[in-house]
Amino acid sequence: MQNFIEQQYNSLKIELKEYYNRFLKESEEYDSYNDIQEDFIF
Repeated sequence: MQNFIEQQYNSLKIELKEYYNRFLKESEEYDSYNDIQEDFIF
């Protein structure tokens, strides 16, 4: 079960990274995915 949860979490992180890279790449507010990630508390 733990492995399944980690797999889902990792795949979600990848999808989020692709999403932010695609839609916010040109935004000056966020220079990179890492900047966005720092704004969230995980």
